[in-house]
Amino acid sequence: MTRLLKKILYGVFYLFVLGLIVWGGYEKSFGPTPSCFDNIQNQNESGVDCDGLCISCEIKKLDFPRVVGDAKMLSSSAGTVLLGQIQNPNSNYGVSKINYRFNVYDKSNNLVRSIQAQTVLYPGERKTIVGKIDGVKEIYPKISLELSDPVWVKSSAMIKPDISVGKIKTDIIENKIIVSGILSNKSPFSVPSIEVVVVLFDRLGLDLFSSFTNLTIGGFEDRAFSIPFPTDSNLAKGIDYKATQVYANPQ
Repeated sequence: MTRLLKKILYGVFYLFVLGLIVWGGYEKSFGPTPSCFDNIQNQNESGVDCDGLCISCEIKKLDFPRVVGDAKMLSSSAGTVLLGQIQNPNSNYGVSKINYRFNVYDKSNNLVRSIQAQTVLYPGERKTIVGKIDGVKEIYPKISLELSDPVWVKSSAMIKPDISVGKIKTDIIENKIIVSGILSNKSPFSVPSIEVVVVLFDRLGLDLFSSFTNLTIGGFEDRAFSIPFPTDSNLAKGIDYKATQVYANPQ
């Protein structure tokens, strides 16, 4: 090998090494900052964008809470009630807080309003959630329900209270439909907020009217409740009094 060729090869090698040093310095100084959303396993992560400084890989693999069926919009005594069902498909993790949003659209598919709130989801739980539009009784043609930002908690740290509803009865008293029942807490601890949702159905099995209230109940306590609905003779004739459904959701 000639001396000139050796010089050329050494020169190429040193340029390559220098290029690596310069590139490394550039990446460190000016390259993208490592994050939990860069699809790269870095910053002490044991998986891609999980563990280390990021969310745990166990939580990342969980199934996101889902909306079950279609959201509904029903008349209520004070306006409009929005109903939807959501489910946590995970049995080993609960959700201490999750945001939900009802989106209401007009006939031209324009967003009219959004109703936002928060709730909890126990491990494996399926529940009915509600939204309320005070003073508005117009029924819009389209409604959607979105979930976001769940805060995950291991099932061992999130014990669901044993709440049930019994002796449900629907009557007409003084021109009002009254839905009554007994809320029972078989848990040893009190529950500061239980959302009791009542849905009335017509004789064709279609949900017709809805209302809800919030109650507090102590440990091992039974508590009677009654929820009134303003009515008229036509509404009273159309209701199937045996089809009333009541949901009790610990908050």
